[in-house]
Amino acid sequence: MKLKAVTLALTIVLTLGTVSGLTEDTELTTSSTLDGSEETLDSVDREKYILTIDRNQYDRSALQELDVNIRYEYDIIEGVAVEIPEDSVPAVEQLEFVENVEKDHITDLPVLEGESSQSESESYSGGDGRVIAVLDTGIDQGHVDLDEEVVHSKDFTGSGPDDRHGHGTHVAGIAAGTGEGDEDYTGIAPDASLMNVKVLNDDGSGRASDAIKGIEYAVENDADIITMSLGVKTECDGEDALSRAADNAVERGVPTIVSAGNNGPDPQTITSPGCGHEVMTVGASQNKEDIARFSSRGKTDDGRIKPDLAAPGVSIYAPEAQTQSSYTSKSGTSMSAPYVAGAVALLQSEEPGRQPRYYRRVLSENAFTLDETRTAEGDGRINVTAALNHVEQTESEDSTSGDQRERPADKSSENEDGRPDSSEDRDVKARRQSDIREKISNWIDGENHTREKPQLRSGRNSEVFHKLWETLTSFFSL
Repeated sequence: MKLKAVTLALTIVLTLGTVSGLTEDTELTTSSTLDGSEETLDSVDREKYILTIDRNQYDRSALQELDVNIRYEYDIIEGVAVEIPEDSVPAVEQLEFVENVEKDHITDLPVLEGESSQSESESYSGGDGRVIAVLDTGIDQGHVDLDEEVVHSKDFTGSGPDDRHGHGTHVAGIAAGTGEGDEDYTGIAPDASLMNVKVLNDDGSGRASDAIKGIEYAVENDADIITMSLGVKTECDGEDALSRAADNAVERGVPTIVSAGNNGPDPQTITSPGCGHEVMTVGASQNKEDIARFSSRGKTDDGRIKPDLAAPGVSIYAPEAQTQSSYTSKSGTSMSAPYVAGAVALLQSEEPGRQPRYYRRVLSENAFTLDETRTAEGDGRINVTAALNHVEQTESEDSTSGDQRERPADKSSENEDGRPDSSEDRDVKARRQSDIREKISNWIDGENHTREKPQLRSGRNSEVFHKLWETLTSFFSL
């Protein structure tokens, strides 16, 4: 009887020890699912990636069978943000619908502390009816310049939409601060509203995947303009997922303004999404005289001229987060992008309904040179007053001759904003046009002459081609 009791006691002790060992050695964690709920996962080491996919063949269950955690399924690009166990990456790459596996890069903030002197103080009135989406660290609505400006907030970091870092509040104030606390620091478009889309954590860090989701959210919720003062160091050919998402926002009618980066003066230092083809990439100017030394320079890795424009970015005063009416000075292309976003809001309020390319062209044609190389200043430092005067003159001409929305001629020797193409630009454009013509020709000469949409590689070129195909079938009933 005693022996049985001892045996039972030993069994209990061993069982408790086993359970305790499991508790100590097996870490459990929670992860947000697509619907925002939480699920428990075992602690497998996972790395974040963004997959470019063929949406027509996409199979979520195939990823789940490989123990892949799906974070976002995008509409703005043909892609999926995932967390993959390292030993499953080769298997994921072999899935039929996966066309590219890209690291989910960490984003940087292109910002420096500014000096105490105000270098370029400019303010305007206008922007009413426009909503500028600020994709950043959040916005502090407790500041008097911003307390009534934010009409919508969304957080993709899990820390809430408030700004505990300060960067997003400063950026928002440059674009649309009211100057309630000090009219000397009024934003460029004080009558515009703000959409607070938090994609960066309270320490200023973030992921490209969250920025992409923020772009998608801003487009789907009717933002008129998107501004992003963040950057990713990656191959700068415009084909990374973040650049493609920003380009697609422009294709959907939302001007998207992004910072060039603070990695100058070395060449080829533009960061994504500034590498995009359609976005307005903005460098930083100083004292209306030159380009700031820190401002990133082009060209892109595929030979395009970047940045597109320059705007004030040195010692810019704007609202200081966690204060009611104080201001602080910061420098960087982070400050230049919202300056241009505010300018676009002013142009939109004066002449609404235009495509993003029109506002870009107006700003480019009315910019003034700082006598720097185009890879440093693009088309020059923007001149908001001249751009607004241009729009007013155009409206006056339209009132006497009738509104012609497609006035600008499409000249083969000029680029999209009306300036002559460089030889490198023409070569890139020629190669791209040749590729598209070849794809169209191959499809036409093939056996399938039904109305089915041709299947091409996912990514920017295929998305543009699909839109072209839908337009052709609509207008010509192919």
